Amino acid sequence: DSMLDVRTRHRWYSAYLLWKRVRGFSDELRSMFYDEFDVEQVKQGIRTMKLDALVSARPTLGSELEAVGLCVPADIGVATLDRPPGDKRGLSGISQNTEAIGSAASDLLVGLVRRGEKGIPAFPSQTICGGLWFDGATTRRIGKPLEPSSLLSTKLSLSAAD
Repeated sequence: DSMLDVRTRHRWYSAYLLWKRVRGFSDELRSMFYDEFDVEQVKQGIRTMKLDALVSARPTLGSELEAVGLCVPADIGVATLDRPPGDKRGLSGISQNTEAIGSAASDLLVGLVRRGEKGIPAFPSQTICGGLWFDGATTRRIGKPLEPSSLLSTKLSLSAAD
């Protein structure tokens, strides 16, 4: 496991695996989690696996791939899982919604202070704020778009054989 995969508690990779299952994809795409980034290694992986697109936590990946001779999005589409606030480059991807995260953190802290809570909580909780998708210039459409659906409206048929 890479440190990024561990740090995100495998949430991104788990979401990918669930998305594949919900959509009925059986082809296995190799995950390329790297602890040490090597753009030439990524470029080689793109060519070896004949990829159309990459999803990365590196908002600079598109520029790094262009620096080694790939054209984004003509040769490879790139979407980021960490689109910087106020992005001016036109990145496709997810903004982590830092304003909502900051607001939720403030609300949590105010609640703790008002209740007089101190120390490590006996039952820690987690707050998750949804990200925001931005269509950008670093991805392109290939074929017919998938029909929109959500995990809430999709029924998974799980059998004992799975």
